[in-house]
Amino acid sequence: MQKMRGNLASLIIGGLLVAVIGAGTAVAATGQVVNIADGTNEAHVAKVDASGALRTTAVVAPQGRPLATQGGYIYDNTTQTYTTLLPISTSVVALNRIIFTPSATASVGRSVSLYQFNVPNGSPCVENAVTTYRPLGMWRVKPDETLIDTFPTAIVLKPVAGQSWCLVGSSIPISPEANYFLWADVSGWVISGTAPAGTTASASAKAPARPKSTLGREPRRP
Repeated sequence: MQKMRGNLASLIIGGLLVAVIGAGTAVAATGQVVNIADGTNEAHVAKVDASGALRTTAVVAPQGRPLATQGGYIYDNTTQTYTTLLPISTSVVALNRIIFTPSATASVGRSVSLYQFNVPNGSPCVENAVTTYRPLGMWRVKPDETLIDTFPTAIVLKPVAGQSWCLVGSSIPISPEANYFLWADVSGWVISGTAPAGTTASASAKAPARPKSTLGREPRRP
C-alpha cells in the first residue's frame, strides 16, 4: 500500500511538471509577433501555416499582350553614346528574352549592356535628358555566335516617379576594332498601356526577321 502511494505521488508530480512546461510553452508562443516582408513590396509577407511551417506566397507576374520588337542595331560605344531599342514610353512592359547577333564582319567579342533611361515627360531618349537610369544586365557576345538569353523572372520596365522611360543599349569591343554593331531583338509582354513605337503587341506577335548582313554591305552608322 505504501508502495502504491509512492507511485501515485510520483505520477501526480510528473503530471504537474508536464502541465507547467506546457503552460510555459504556450505563453512563449503568444509572445511578440514579427512580420517577415519583402522590403520592396509590402504585400509579399511570410506567414506560419496551420502546421507550424513558415511559408511565403508565390506571386505570378501578370502576362499581357505579347510584345515583339522590330529589332535594332547597337553600335560600338566609342563616343560614350547609347542606341535606343525601345523608344519613349509610359507603358508597363515585361521582357523575357533577348537575342544578340554580331556583325558578319566583326572579329572580336563585345560587352553589351542594356539600361532603362528615365526622362521627364516630353523629353527625348538622349543621355543629357536622363534623370535616373537602371542597369538591366551585361552580356559578352562572341564574334561568331548568336546569343539568346531568356529570363526566368521577367525584367519589368515601367515609369518611375511619373516620368517616361526608354530602353537603350551599349556595345564595347573587348579589343580595338573599327566601328561595328550588333543586332538586338527583345520580346516579352505589354502589361499595361500601349506598345512602344516600333513594336507590335497582339495575341500573335512575332519578332520580324533580322535583315541579313553581308560582307561589304554593313548598314551605315547614323
